[in-house]
Amino acid sequence: MDNIEDEIKQMSNGRCAICHNPGKSIYKLNPNNGNEIDNLILLCTNCACEYIGNLDLVNQLKQRRNFWYEQVKNAIEKTGNTDVLILNQHEEVDNSAGIAIYHAVYEEDGHMNENGEFDNGMN
Repeated sequence: MDNIEDEIKQMSNGRCAICHNPGKSIYKLNPNNGNEIDNLILLCTNCACEYIGNLDLVNQLKQRRNFWYEQVKNAIEKTGNTDVLILNQHEEVDNSAGIAIYHAVYEEDGHMNENGEFDNGMN
């Protein structure tokens, strides 16, 4: 599996396919499937805790992973940089697609004041 792991790390620029922080480990998206590239994803510890094991999210995670692979590939082609470890993801990567995560703020929570600003340490 070492060659597959190396390929996944290269395709994802050594970054978590979800949040793009440094990736820590490669995980199976579906534990019932094998170690094929399509079933594996490089994630940081936080994203692994959040998403791995939730079979309802497998397709979304695959889409996000594939989008990230494409962004890395395009950045390398655009810059001519073959050393993906020094790729500047913040300048080259469009993060507009992906899994939507939101936080709803309710009046009774006291997180937003009458001016529409966050208070109680929520800034």
